[in-house]
Amino acid sequence: MLFFFSGVSPKCTDKHFFFKKLYMFKYVCATLNIFMLVNTIITGTTHGIGIETARVLALRGVHVIMAVRNVVAAKSVKEAILKEIQTAKIDVMELDLSSMASVTKFASEFISSGFPLNILM
Repeated sequence: MLFFFSGVSPKCTDKHFFFKKLYMFKYVCATLNIFMLVNTIITGTTHGIGIETARVLALRGVHVIMAVRNVVAAKSVKEAILKEIQTAKIDVMELDLSSMASVTKFASEFISSGFPLNILM
């Protein structure tokens, strides 16, 4: 899904025009709850900034797919997020980026899930 507002370009010098278009975009996103349609894959969600990224995106209504090596740790993170945000849509999938076989397996499982990929982090 791509939004394009004609007339907005990096060369646009009219700041009011730009901010008006930006406000319209935010209004459309808020009105339609556009983030409910977004699917994202996040790696490294078992520690650090990955946990917070997954939590905030889930809070915004994004479907979060946690791509992790340690599935047990990821499930505990998932439960903690679900405890805070009951409506969160979170899936855990195993992925070891150092193994091409694991990447291939992950890709085939993701494709078979039927979800479109909107964000990859």
